[in-house]
Amino acid sequence: MLGIRNYFKLVLTSEDIFNIYFLSRIAFLGKAKEKDGNLILIPTRYFLKVDNSDNFLYPILKYRENCISNYRQNAISYETFQVGSALIFGENRYLDLQTKKPFYQTGLAHLVAISGSHIAILFLSLSFILFFLSERRKLMTLGLILPVYGVLTGLGIPVVRAIFMSLLYIISKLFYLKNNSLNILFFTAFIFVFFNPESLFSVSFQLSFLAVFGIILTFEVFKDLENWQKVLISSLFATLFTLPVILYYFGNFSPTTIFATPIASLPLYPLLTISVLNLLTGFEISFLVKIMDFFTVVFIQIVKFFSSLGFYFTGFSPGIWLIFIYLTILTFILIYNNNKTQKIALSTALAVVFLIFSKSDLSPKIYVFENKVFPVVLFTNNGKCYLFADFESKKILNIMNKEGCEYKVLLTEKREKFSDEFLSEFDIVKDFIYQISFENIHYKKWINPILAVDGKVFELKNQDLVIMVNDD
Repeated sequence: MLGIRNYFKLVLTSEDIFNIYFLSRIAFLGKAKEKDGNLILIPTRYFLKVDNSDNFLYPILKYRENCISNYRQNAISYETFQVGSALIFGENRYLDLQTKKPFYQTGLAHLVAISGSHIAILFLSLSFILFFLSERRKLMTLGLILPVYGVLTGLGIPVVRAIFMSLLYIISKLFYLKNNSLNILFFTAFIFVFFNPESLFSVSFQLSFLAVFGIILTFEVFKDLENWQKVLISSLFATLFTLPVILYYFGNFSPTTIFATPIASLPLYPLLTISVLNLLTGFEISFLVKIMDFFTVVFIQIVKFFSSLGFYFTGFSPGIWLIFIYLTILTFILIYNNNKTQKIALSTALAVVFLIFSKSDLSPKIYVFENKVFPVVLFTNNGKCYLFADFESKKILNIMNKEGCEYKVLLTEKREKFSDEFLSEFDIVKDFIYQISFENIHYKKWINPILAVDGKVFELKNQDLVIMVNDD
């Protein structure tokens, strides 16, 4: 099929997900469609066959599912299971919007998804536990444990990248090779982009690469400081380097992440260490699971505390060139300025200037999103947002964050299509049939809908576009 890239997306029912693993062989009857250059495959229910007979990872992945089931039974609460399953197994399907909200508001969402930081914490914790082994045997043991742990966590791309980097480091140590952290980082990035060019445009790839890049530079530049100082400063620069990506994709920022990240990471050391013991015992020893979950409770409470401070800001939308200039200057300051205090002060000042220039234009706009029958329409006006839709979309929520929406209204004909978590994002939810008048807005739903704002009428087409309301 012309225009199709080497990317396939398989749309499954919730029943099918539990039967399919990495390297599973799949056969099905169903539909296929092309969207944005990608092939979407939609199996017909009950006409999908999964074969794991030649999948050498199947026993480990099946064991993983049993561990998750046992963890749910022995967890202190469902909330700790939700967060713990994401931290240990990389399972985000149990996390609802309300559980994730404090993590987003504090800029700590990266801590609840397995990433390079979790592998680094696990690496350090296991190195401490294996103190009785020689350095060489310890590295060999870690080289065996980490890949198995990666399989048990679901082989997420961020985990695979982190384990790949860790294995390169272990190999360099075992064979007495000179290693450079930046070289390992760029080599890892090259390998992943070479085999999957699409990863270059992945949010997780960009965030993890920039965060690790900032941390490596920080530890190199501030190597003379105490360890606790390096941890705090590396948290600052990891935040500064990932700031433009977060603003570009999500439109929000929380300064508390600078201090909250190292503090919230503390309970993760015992949590992830004990999780290894629970993985070995299949999460069947109740008191061991509850000891681990105690640190999960501590972790959640720390996040909720920082969330309660209210330092959460929306309404940012930086351009690509502004991001490039910011990252270039930030790297230059970190590398070439000799005074360490000046590095921190200048970098922080640069971030403040970047935030100022990244503020979104909050003048009235109409967003139209192409859909199969009726387009989705979003009207924004100086922090007030009105969404006309019949289905959920995380993309639209991100746009509302970029528009600094403090007052959100959902107007829909199909309230039943929305989850309670999604509806909780809105201050008002209004039902209507065919057309509705609300405040200063009148909307008539059609293939090409009509939206009237303060008497000004807009005939909208079913295609992706943005209209500036005040333009003539």
